Amino acid sequence: MDTPTEQQKINDYEARIGHWMGKQGALFQLKHATTMGSGALVRQLTGLFIKLVVVLIALAGLGYFLLPKILSGGKFESQLTSQISDVLGAEDVKVEGFTRTRSRASYGKMEFEGGDDSFFYQANFNGVKLPMGVLDGVSSETVIRSFVSDRCASEVVRG
Repeated sequence: MDTPTEQQKINDYEARIGHWMGKQGALFQLKHATTMGSGALVRQLTGLFIKLVVVLIALAGLGYFLLPKILSGGKFESQLTSQISDVLGAEDVKVEGFTRTRSRASYGKMEFEGGDDSFFYQANFNGVKLPMGVLDGVSSETVIRSFVSDRCASEVVRG
């Protein structure tokens, strides 16, 4: 059996090696942690897991706060406006008050001038709300499924 002094030296050595290995990369740690025994491997994997969790939490936090700012830009607004205009067959569109939250985009006011393919001459919408996913506009093109308006006034084409 090892004497307490020898065991203390072994423990100190393992602690120094473990500290040094902690400063190395993840692949190095996984490759060489087995040479120190199963206890050291568990400590190394626990340390790696904690680092991974911290990085994932940081990335999720950045995404949660930065994505709405990125998506509230002009490009996303113009894509949505052109999609609505194309669906309604409008030739001219004027919009005011675009905002984007995590699950909804909204316009304060939208005015459309009808085209040859539209069913109206003129349409005005106030308080337009469009439901959408959090990553719409980032991972893929946004597809508008529906929209709700607080108030609508239009001149409808006859026939």
